Amino acid sequence: MSLLALNYDVLSLVLHMVSPRDASQLALASHHAYDIAMPRFLSEATLGGVFYKPQCSATRQLTQFCEFMLANVPERLVHLQRLQIMRDAVRRRVNGSWVVDTACVTLLTALLARAVHLQKVTIWGMDALFSAHPPIADALAGLPYLRSACLGGDVPALPTLAHALPRVTALQFIEGGGSCGLDWGEQTSADAWPRLDRIDTGHPILPLACAVRRVDLRNPLHPDAFLLANAHDFIARTRPVVLSCALDASLTDTDFAEYVVRAAKHAKFLEVVLHRCDSMSGVIAWMTRIARVLGPLPLHGLSLCRSGSLPPAHDLPAANTNALHAVARVVMEAVPSLRYVGLQPHGETTYNCFGPSWYRASSLSSGKAHDVELLSRAEGTAVQRVLQGLDIYD
Repeated sequence: MSLLALNYDVLSLVLHMVSPRDASQLALASHHAYDIAMPRFLSEATLGGVFYKPQCSATRQLTQFCEFMLANVPERLVHLQRLQIMRDAVRRRVNGSWVVDTACVTLLTALLARAVHLQKVTIWGMDALFSAHPPIADALAGLPYLRSACLGGDVPALPTLAHALPRVTALQFIEGGGSCGLDWGEQTSADAWPRLDRIDTGHPILPLACAVRRVDLRNPLHPDAFLLANAHDFIARTRPVVLSCALDASLTDTDFAEYVVRAAKHAKFLEVVLHRCDSMSGVIAWMTRIARVLGPLPLHGLSLCRSGSLPPAHDLPAANTNALHAVARVVMEAVPSLRYVGLQPHGETTYNCFGPSWYRASSLSSGKAHDVELLSRAEGTAVQRVLQGLDIYD
């Protein structure tokens, strides 16, 4: 049986697993293949970008893309689900300076207004787009299925952002320009972003005043009074159930307790990554110390990892699980509410990707203490996924 002879439902599942580029190659095979593969090919698009090297300019690429999609909305634009808009896609050079091309933003607005199945956008320099053509905010606000936004560079004030992205559940800020700067507008009200479920940002500067189930603070917290005060206020306002943060090795346990733990009283799963510690004994000591600080929190799960592509000095032998088992037991005893703990003192498996060894608490028959059991890799991955999905009702 040939691929194209499969049931359409099966083909749709297969095409969902291939890249748009591969789908474009399949579309060249026949008229039937074209009809089947084009929806997947049209589902994702990146306009502009440093790695895009067209024969024409990025603005021309945007213009051609928008005109092509708008020429047949029912059979083309209806399939668009993910869109990336890089800075150069809407900029042109005038007298040696880069300026926003209003005509490009206007055309982009027309596209967005009719992209009814768009689910995720990545936009660099959103503030410049809003200034050049304000109706683009209303076009974004009208998208019924837009749930995820990744924003880089300068962004507008949060009330404006909340208006443009009212249905977004996941919001990520990428470093660059004023995206994590100090020139934000007024705070959002507690009910301005009712569906917001996750915030992923570098610095805890956002003046949010609404609860967010999951918060990720990517940049390491270090001994800086202004930064730590912002971290405390940000965590206290968002009241995350799942909190991920990075700590510099220079941050004291006292500061961590004062500015992070005291604010994270709603956290049920905490992921902490230690930066700039190159000693295995230092990493292990930090894991046991930090657990004592976390005792007051109602944690169900805790993940403690070390950042770094190279193992620390005096690395533990790969086959020696007894040392980590002992650390897991100490951590469990320090935080009575814990059910699971994940430990990875050796560093990332790949860049910014951690695969800790997961342990589960099990009460001894005497009831005097907790013992721990090491989970398999598959079980640990499943546990981590469940913990990351915890909400206030769990």
